[in-house]
Amino acid sequence: MYLRICARRRSSLHTSFFAYAANGLKSDFNGHDNRHFRNVYGYVSNCWGNGENNWFVNNTCVSNEADGGFRSDCGKNEMGKLSGNHIYNANGDLGKNGKMCDKTNTIAKAPSDDTIIGWGKKVIGWQ
Repeated sequence: MYLRICARRRSSLHTSFFAYAANGLKSDFNGHDNRHFRNVYGYVSNCWGNGENNWFVNNTCVSNEADGGFRSDCGKNEMGKLSGNHIYNANGDLGKNGKMCDKTNTIAKAPSDDTIIGWGKKVIGWQ
């Protein structure tokens, strides 16, 4: 028996609010060519997963990790485009193993739950 499974080649997700996930941008099972921009991700472990030729651009991501949530953007050409993101976590830093090379990506301490929910409402147009 021959079974062929075709993955969607390109997925574009924007101006959405995602909450409670292991990864914000998911690229499981060799996912690729995902375009995530102008989204708000709340209470995720990592802002994005692995993948090829994915874009994670101009997003706001609040990680539930103390000093993580942002996999290094250094030398990630296979990742695609990774820039203009605002990353938040409990400590407001990436810890001793974290590194941010693209200066348009920022890291800060996580805001209050009300602020995060407010960002989510604003991005989806629900005020």
